[in-house]
Amino acid sequence: MLSTRRSIDINTLPIFPEFTKLSIDHRDVLSSISNKFPSSDFNFAGLFTWDVDEVVMVSSLNDNLVICSSDYLTHTKFYSFIGDNKIDNTIKTLTDYAKHQGEATLRLITQSVAQHINSDLYELKEDRDNHDYILSVKDLMDFKSNKYRGKKNLHNRFLNNFGGKAKEIELEINKTTVREDIEKVLLSWQKSRNKQPSEVKDEFIAIRRALEHHEVLGMKAFGVYHDDRLIAFTLFEILPNKVAIIHFDKANVEFVGIFEHLKHSFAKHLWTLGVETINYEQDLGIEGLRRAKESYHPVEYIKKYTVTRIK
Repeated sequence: MLSTRRSIDINTLPIFPEFTKLSIDHRDVLSSISNKFPSSDFNFAGLFTWDVDEVVMVSSLNDNLVICSSDYLTHTKFYSFIGDNKIDNTIKTLTDYAKHQGEATLRLITQSVAQHINSDLYELKEDRDNHDYILSVKDLMDFKSNKYRGKKNLHNRFLNNFGGKAKEIELEINKTTVREDIEKVLLSWQKSRNKQPSEVKDEFIAIRRALEHHEVLGMKAFGVYHDDRLIAFTLFEILPNKVAIIHFDKANVEFVGIFEHLKHSFAKHLWTLGVETINYEQDLGIEGLRRAKESYHPVEYIKKYTVTRIK
């Protein structure tokens, strides 16, 4: 349960260089800041669910949000921030501190922040591996453009083979049976991808954290059933400005075309909720993940940068 403290004042966080461990009680204050600077890296649900080793620390500096986190793949520590207050002073303070900690470079600096950085003092490098993919709900719902021909063909193949027994609905995460169904999809996906338990451990823990705390996190689920068997699901959150963010999606790939059908059906569902775009998060430089996300033809990216002090 949330604590009774509901303030969204950033000054409820420790003042840098003091930090505190990220907790569920930080939802309101972090969301009040991150919603102003769209980036999956600072989305509270994403930060909390993926903090499987409980290493994320938060702080405030010049009324900006500072995080100390670890890389999803390498688990190396890094520092980052979002905000628009005293940018030069904030970066100088953080880079000086990070250098003493053995981390001279700030990471995951969003374009909205980077545009205010003095390039004479700092080197900015575009971090393609961490750009957020932004998809058009209407494009996925219509599949009209020639660039979606392959997706539409796979979607139609699913309908031809399995559509008669398929059902697409928003899932009731509170139900034990639904959470059990999601677990079965995870295991079928793992088996189909020939993944070892060690390879999926962190992601599966993150998904279970999302399910356990779904009410506080504002996490929702959408799924596809075939003959009363859940074969695909998406865990998502609806953000301000008519944006949804996909935190996790998995499917049983024995059903050819299931991912295309899931995306198409999910887009139709979002359209009824007034949602116009989807943040499909980053690909982390993983080749297969990049190909998969690029295949949905993002309409734009939320760009990220690394920042290193040069003077």
